Amino acid sequence: MRFIIGIFAVIALLTAQTESALASKYPLVIDTDSISLASVSDAAEKRFGKTVLIEPDGISQVVVHGIDLESMTMGEFQAALSRNKLTVIKSEHTLLIARFASARQTSLPVIRDFDTHYDEWQWVTLVMETGKISAAQLVPLLRPLVQKEGHFSGSKTANSIIVTAPFGVVRRLYQIVEALNSNID
Repeated sequence: MRFIIGIFAVIALLTAQTESALASKYPLVIDTDSISLASVSDAAEKRFGKTVLIEPDGISQVVVHGIDLESMTMGEFQAALSRNKLTVIKSEHTLLIARFASARQTSLPVIRDFDTHYDEWQWVTLVMETGKISAAQLVPLLRPLVQKEGHFSGSKTANSIIVTAPFGVVRRLYQIVEALNSNID
């Protein structure tokens, strides 16, 4: 019996030493960085002067590691939400906090050119004629560049693609299609 207790004591000692060594080598973000989404929403309302709505999907806690909520920029606010698979849908008077997965189903700006600037993270929908290249050819080529929560489809009859994703991704796809078209004689 003493032998078995001795083995358990050695295992416990080795486990504690291993955990201590790993903790110093690989520091972990502890759950203390997690705060309520309602607190983040309240801080954003004060900071940006807009009503903040939260999509009702059960998320109550988010990790906002390293961001001062009282002085955060809109980019920092979005970055914190993005780490939690959330985004901000901006309108004139409100900010909607939504999951990436449902962002494409909200009321997003539809763009056909890049005259209006949006933040890199802001979700938009682009409708673009594909020029000399068939939309059907572009869909399998470009679809992997849009995250799974986005939308990417093509219309044969209109020879156009429709992309819903963050503005930075949409702009990149537009540039790729333009570059491909410029290489065709």
